[in-house]
Amino acid sequence: MDRRDFVTRVAVGGGLLAVAPAELARTVAAPALGVTALQRGWRFVRGDPGFAATAFDFDDAAWTSVNLPHTARLEALVTGARGSAKWQWQGLCWYRRVLEVDESAAGARIWLRFGAAMNVAEVYLDGRRLGAHLGGYTPFAFDITNFITPGRPAMLAVRLDNRDNAVTGPKPLHDLDFNMYGGLYRMVELVVKDALHITDAILADRPASGGILVRTLEASPASATVSVQVHVRNASDHDRRFTLLHTLSGPDGRVAATVTTTPTQLAPGADADITATLQVRSPALWHPRSPSLYTLE
Repeated sequence: MDRRDFVTRVAVGGGLLAVAPAELARTVAAPALGVTALQRGWRFVRGDPGFAATAFDFDDAAWTSVNLPHTARLEALVTGARGSAKWQWQGLCWYRRVLEVDESAAGARIWLRFGAAMNVAEVYLDGRRLGAHLGGYTPFAFDITNFITPGRPAMLAVRLDNRDNAVTGPKPLHDLDFNMYGGLYRMVELVVKDALHITDAILADRPASGGILVRTLEASPASATVSVQVHVRNASDHDRRFTLLHTLSGPDGRVAATVTTTPTQLAPGADADITATLQVRSPALWHPRSPSLYTLE
């Protein structure tokens, strides 16, 4: 679970009040323009054509058309000994696809969010290196607002290296009792948000902040207290005023609690953590025999 969907569950009186992280909606007075899963339209090759593959006009006609999630090679059900034909593949591979943001996104914030990539990733946009990420099991993101022009196509290229790495570990493949495989095996998303927006927890890079942080402060059969902290940034060139509306729905879909924050005004470039508290009467506590989940919007 990544930090932007972080949920604290506190056991009290033999139960839990659980908020489903997948159901957290980023709602702000100036709403998000959308999240698009970049599932289709990728080209893939095992090998290393080099930096030339980052250019828009690079000829990738010989590459394979793939959709995400994708593994660099479909391995045997049981991999074989080192050096054999069934030994897990290790090496360099590339992914490419055209990326286009609608003209209506002019003035918005634009991010690329990777669920994970095995194991060392380098990401390029029209030949410009956005950055790198080490480690195949954690998400990462890039703010591409200043590197893409809405209405104009750009080329997104990703170079992956799943060879043994002393930094990411954990051990050389031949010493492991499991396989790490390779590829863009989780989703890649294009996120377009208003200039006044709820931040991405990874891009915000702030301890105990960024995005939405939900905590169950207390929970009992009689009542529960839920804290919702939202990190909002104003990336526009003028003051922006907003409120946040939080609605907590129970397992039956009925509204269990709601709260509206007091109006907040942010100067250009400013950001703030806005915290609100929801009180729930007679909550349906989580238990393995009754795994009740609440939805926060």
